[in-house]
Amino acid sequence: MALRKHVLATAVAGAAAAVVLAGCSGGGGDDGLASKSADEIQESARKAMKSAKSMSFDAKVTQNGKPMEMKMSMEKGAGKCTGTISMGQGTAQILKVGEDSYIKADKQFWTDNAGSASQAGAIVELIGDRWMKMEPGDDSFTSACDLAQFQKSMKKSKDAKLTKGEESTVNGTKAIAVTEKKKDETTTMQVATEGKPYVLKLVTKDGDSPGTATFSDFNEPVKAKAPAANDVIDAAKLR
Repeated sequence: MALRKHVLATAVAGAAAAVVLAGCSGGGGDDGLASKSADEIQESARKAMKSAKSMSFDAKVTQNGKPMEMKMSMEKGAGKCTGTISMGQGTAQILKVGEDSYIKADKQFWTDNAGSASQAGAIVELIGDRWMKMEPGDDSFTSACDLAQFQKSMKKSKDAKLTKGEESTVNGTKAIAVTEKKKDETTTMQVATEGKPYVLKLVTKDGDSPGTATFSDFNEPVKAKAPAANDVIDAAKLR
């Protein structure tokens, strides 16, 4: 039986939307950040986000009219990541430890993404409740679970109008809002004015992938370890 590569690629198409939310963002302590211009605040945030050794995010977006939720905790250096992707009624857990990547999904996830009901049934029967280890070089979903790649997407905004908004509090941390308008999309980021100027929250309206993302656990260790060998099936065996 062949496991079609688009199964995971489709699952992560929505996940990529969450990563794109951070593309407009990205330090130092509270040095009067709120008094700076919108451009200066955004640049400080971009640099802070790119400097983080680890972080977690919780994103809820709409991709092609379909809701998707993604929760990830990523650590650079050790290459650790753990999280979940929910699309419709299906959910998949993803795990990355060093160069090894794994996925563990429920029946509904495979049913929605395997191409046909019969193929989904065959996959579920073969994999069961085990983790599937991805083949070396298969980056079908690792870009959504890789902090280094995530940070590379945080580039300076071009052809966008930035506006500084009001000060507020996000999960107990003081923040300043910066809104970016570009083509048919509007994104408002809440940047911390206490400690490093990390992006704490992003809200994107309109555009291809409207949604919300919150960020936390900066520089906190990520607890991720490879599953036991008897709980893993190699993707190569699904060819």
